[in-house]
Amino acid sequence: MNYTYMKGCALCMTLCLTSAAFPGMVKAESSAIVNEVLQSSVVKGVVKDSNGEPLLGVNVLVKGTTIGAVTDIDGNFSFEAPAGSTLVVSYIGFKSQEVKVKGNAPLNIILKEDSEALDEVVVVGYGIQKKSDVTGALSSVKGEDLTKLSISRTDQALQGQMAGVMVQNSVAAPGESPNIIIRGGNSLKGENAPLVVIDGVLGGDLSLIDPNDITSIEVLKDASSTSIYGSRGANGVIMVTTKRGQSGKPTVSYSGYVSMQQVSKTMDMLDGPGMYNMLKEIETNYPKSAFKIPSWVDPNNLNNVDWQDEVFRTAPMTGHSLSVSGGTETTKYSLSGNYLMHQGIIKNSDFNRAGIRANIEQKLGKTVTVGALLNASRSTSTSASINQMNGSDGGGVTFCALAFSPLVPIYDADGKFSGPLQDGAQMNNPVALINDQVVDNFRNYFQGTAFLEWEIINGLRFKTAWTYTYSDNKKRQFTSGENLLAYKGQGYAYLEDRETTNWLGENTLTYSKTFNKDHSLNVVAGFTTEASDYFTNTSSGKGFDIESLGYWNMGLADKNLLGATSGGNHSAIASWLGRVNYAYKGKYLASVSFRADGSSKFAKNNKWGYFPSAALGWRISEEDFMKDISWIQNLKLRASYGETGSQAITAYQSLASFSTTSYVLNGSSAVALAPGRVPNPDLKWETTKQTDIGIDLSVLSGRISLVADYYYKKTVDLHYDKILPYYTGYSTQTQNIGSKSNRGWEFSLNTQNLVGDFKWSTSLNIALNREKVLELGDDEYFYTNGSGGALGSSFNETGIVKVGEPLGNFYGYVFDGIYQNQAEVDALPSSSAAVGAVKFKDLDGDGEITTKDRKIIGNANPKFIFGIGNDFSYKNFDLSFMFQGTYGNDIANLMNVSFGTAPSTNSVYNVFKYVYENAWRGEGTSNTQQALNQGAGPMSDRFVEDGSYIRLKNLTLGYTLPKSVTSKIGISNLRFYVSGQNLFTITGYSGYDPEVSSRTGNYNLGFDGGSYPSVRSYTFGLNLTL
Repeated sequence: MNYTYMKGCALCMTLCLTSAAFPGMVKAESSAIVNEVLQSSVVKGVVKDSNGEPLLGVNVLVKGTTIGAVTDIDGNFSFEAPAGSTLVVSYIGFKSQEVKVKGNAPLNIILKEDSEALDEVVVVGYGIQKKSDVTGALSSVKGEDLTKLSISRTDQALQGQMAGVMVQNSVAAPGESPNIIIRGGNSLKGENAPLVVIDGVLGGDLSLIDPNDITSIEVLKDASSTSIYGSRGANGVIMVTTKRGQSGKPTVSYSGYVSMQQVSKTMDMLDGPGMYNMLKEIETNYPKSAFKIPSWVDPNNLNNVDWQDEVFRTAPMTGHSLSVSGGTETTKYSLSGNYLMHQGIIKNSDFNRAGIRANIEQKLGKTVTVGALLNASRSTSTSASINQMNGSDGGGVTFCALAFSPLVPIYDADGKFSGPLQDGAQMNNPVALINDQVVDNFRNYFQGTAFLEWEIINGLRFKTAWTYTYSDNKKRQFTSGENLLAYKGQGYAYLEDRETTNWLGENTLTYSKTFNKDHSLNVVAGFTTEASDYFTNTSSGKGFDIESLGYWNMGLADKNLLGATSGGNHSAIASWLGRVNYAYKGKYLASVSFRADGSSKFAKNNKWGYFPSAALGWRISEEDFMKDISWIQNLKLRASYGETGSQAITAYQSLASFSTTSYVLNGSSAVALAPGRVPNPDLKWETTKQTDIGIDLSVLSGRISLVADYYYKKTVDLHYDKILPYYTGYSTQTQNIGSKSNRGWEFSLNTQNLVGDFKWSTSLNIALNREKVLELGDDEYFYTNGSGGALGSSFNETGIVKVGEPLGNFYGYVFDGIYQNQAEVDALPSSSAAVGAVKFKDLDGDGEITTKDRKIIGNANPKFIFGIGNDFSYKNFDLSFMFQGTYGNDIANLMNVSFGTAPSTNSVYNVFKYVYENAWRGEGTSNTQQALNQGAGPMSDRFVEDGSYIRLKNLTLGYTLPKSVTSKIGISNLRFYVSGQNLFTITGYSGYDPEVSSRTGNYNLGFDGGSYPSVRSYTFGLNLTL
């Protein structure tokens, strides 16, 4: 490919980008915006870099105006401008320059490269690296980009920001953490959440970090990046760097906002008159059924309660953050405090958190630096009962708000909360549930790190850091026995205390040296040790004669119904680690690392795990044959292989255990010990082996950058609960007998579409992951239950884990319409076949519907996830918005089971409108909805919906007051903004929100069993710096 041709291609790319943004702005010779001016003259010239190469796409603007031009392929520009103007010349990757126009002579402008942009560093495990030298797969986001989103939690702010990082806010309740999975889940039994490292401290909590305290976040995704974390790196690593003090006068910053939230969507249920009409039709048209309209329903005086309206509200949220930072050449400090008050859209649900953070460094002489990192917080919350369907406990708030009949008044004649008005009806009055059940949670958290750095000789640095972490969680619950079904007539109190302490010591030696200007070497070696203790105790009581004190006096419970438990564990891990990075002339890159972990969680035969990695990189753009291609700034190929681990189990899982049981001896109850778990002395680590091939490309001086990666992960020695023969006396044993894989593609594209006074940048990321279970030992499959046991035996096998298939499969029958007549029933009989009932496909062709006609009917994993962001700024205004979504994932909407069938008993629970409006009422009237006297049928694909969606995650408009105004009142910077979150969602899913998963664990993904609805919020805030 010759240079002229490449120059032409580059010109076309630039013109396309610019003309798309401003039609008519681009011309063949140069791109000029010409305003009418008085006494104007032609200004022309050429812009080159320090090597004398012409620069394409440079913005040349008259200062303070929109008059200007964009340079052509030869770096030339020409436009009319007022005489004596000052030009502002700007280009991505170069320092901006102001040039005074004198006369009509052509200008020759040389732009200097911005070394900070070229030498950007990123945080990696146990160190930092120039981004250009990184051989692993990582994504990064700056702190200012997170705070632009006006989102109160750091973990939620990551959604849609990075390719391959799936953040699912499956429970939108205040204080709830999202699920974060990087490049698909690895484990069947253990955690799939990534390791969080905050300022070098392992095991941090993202939910406790104020976004305003963050400098940057890096996500390490491939094994060459994460293997230095060994047994904790298999699920990826999130590296958080918080703000540090800088030399200079103190800087005071404040950020605050007020937000109003409302439920994004409500369900279309029958109202009171509609409910009565349906009940009347059932009673009239199906006299053989046992259903009769209850006597308490007065057709002349129908109640019409909108229970969703009774439990949902418009709720406020406010957040405040104050920080002070500064220092001298020897002392640097950064202190901050934050407060969050978040009321939930379900009444009586809320979350409050207050926190402080301090980063302090002190130099002792020229070679020693000591410091401390402190983080403390306290949070309180009141939780609403969610993700519970009908059952003996009466269900959760969102479920009952849909289920409770609109014909039932909120209060009875005595002013007490009404019940379901039928004995045995398994549902609570939702207003009673939010008032008569209290679930209070309290958490205290402290983390302190003391460190010392010693520069032994030039380039050789020793660091030791010791961290103590303490966390206690308290749960206080009281459920009234007066109105709620779970403990009818008794009342129930439950107290739980959980305490965790952790010690972490890390000692590293780092050697960095450049030899003969061409050879760069960085070596890290270290030893770390960690110990954790966990203790829990619970107490409970039932039979409260007096409920006014709630859980505050357990002594009021029936003495025969009091209970108490306690337990705990201890675990420790010791590790050796090392890494060598080498670069030759900045273009040939190599990295190797190794970590050995020894854990107390495993038996003596497999105490230690070993995790190596290697990576190579080639910066093709630094080769001599690329020097003439000035529009390519960076072209790098990367390849890596490594192994990481996962402990995936709690302490003592490899050991035998006893459990308590009770029996009757001489007429009295006695407590005994019985074998609880069979030992496995050979239980070992889960190991994930990952290969990654990637490319980094940056063109047009950084205006367009692309990162693409392909990866393949195989996790072996999966921990799996193997079912044991009955004669052993044990039900299961945890064994290493499984394997699974993830493979996928990731793409990240960033463009600087316009620079100058008017700036426009775009970011796009997309990730595709394909998962497969490769081995389950001697088993080929096993069934899973995502219904929570609330829908009967026909929903006990709602999913399947099968060799050759991904996790998250739904399993059931294939819906084939409605039986229209008796001839169809006779032709395809089943246990539930009847005229007007649901019909399924006969997959095995045996002429009847049996369990053999079931198949995989959907999968909860998306085919791809994506995020699209745009940032605009003009002078003091800024505008940003971000879309985020998934495609190809399915959801098992279990609400269509509970509310997709007309009531068959006098409990008269509510249903979706379509149940009545679309019901089968005779041959040919409906082939989608059964008759009013028929059930919804067993698990089938009629309950599986497309969960794909695209959401406007954030829209923010800001204005920064001019310096000429703020400087007069002693303010360095003052910005006001308004924003909206989750303003709209485009989806075909019929439930509250497609971003839902009501069940926990790695198997039962994508089930909607009455979760906390998503919220739409509107925010006003300000950022102030003194």
